[in-house]
Amino acid sequence: MYFHAFVFLFVAVISAEALSQLPGRFNKAHDKCQSDPASYVDEAILEKVRRGEKVTAPNLAKHTLCMNVESGVQDQNGEIIVENLRKFLERAGNTKEKVDEAISKCGTRTSAIAEEAAVALTNCVIKFRPERRHNR
Repeated sequence: MYFHAFVFLFVAVISAEALSQLPGRFNKAHDKCQSDPASYVDEAILEKVRRGEKVTAPNLAKHTLCMNVESGVQDQNGEIIVENLRKFLERAGNTKEKVDEAISKCGTRTSAIAEEAAVALTNCVIKFRPERRHNR
């Protein structure tokens, strides 16, 4: 089954500044997800996803679930771990008000299928991404 591009939670939510503080954790999760053939996605496709391009990839939803599980915001069954999601959003640089709003809108599972739940969570949380700062 093919899915349109969904940016997994790490890349979708964390500002560049916060992401630079978590490279070890991100890389460990990414490596684990990439080492499993079921959640492997070609790096060229992931780079397009990071740039916000729409792509199709057969394992992207499984990769999204894997990354969300490894980041601690969902379990293997797709259940959202709200307190971990809250901490994740706070570390990403969101205000308390933005975190509360994100939890209110995104903290409830919307699909019985784990991969679909991961994609839905990610798509919801993207809306609460902190403004990116550009160094020019």
